[in-house]
Amino acid sequence: MLRVSTLRNQLETKFKLYRCMALDSLEQTLKEGLEEIGKTLYVAGAESGEDIEFDSGFCGLSAQDVEAIFRNFSSGWTSEYLDTLSEGEKAGLILAFLGSDSLRMSHLRFRFPKAFSKWTEEEDSELLRRNAAGESLGSISRAMGRNPNALKMRLEKLLSA
Repeated sequence: MLRVSTLRNQLETKFKLYRCMALDSLEQTLKEGLEEIGKTLYVAGAESGEDIEFDSGFCGLSAQDVEAIFRNFSSGWTSEYLDTLSEGEKAGLILAFLGSDSLRMSHLRFRFPKAFSKWTEEEDSELLRRNAAGESLGSISRAMGRNPNALKMRLEKLLSA
């Protein structure tokens, strides 16, 4: 019989391998994305004949990130820019590139299908009924497809009205 600890070690090893492969793939895609962003900024600057000033970022990138991408593309080494960053800076740039807020929302919607949806009167009634019956928030959450914290806040609002 296979011991759980042996299986856990095998699974952790495989997970770490695939996580490294995913990060390598993300880094390569990010380098390609930086090249395209740099090229677009460079062409816009060349066509306008003016300096481009970055007073704000976009898509999760800070103004400093955008300035660095532009500056490094202009000097011909945008893809190497990633190699100059610390691991923390690189991770932050990858998260910005992926749109971590939208990933977080997608994950929440996967776990709680009704997350961020408007509450209906029927749902309010069901929540109040289940709560009055002594059902746990975890159980109500699974039944209603809503985050337990959202249920708690909604209950507080309904009970205080």
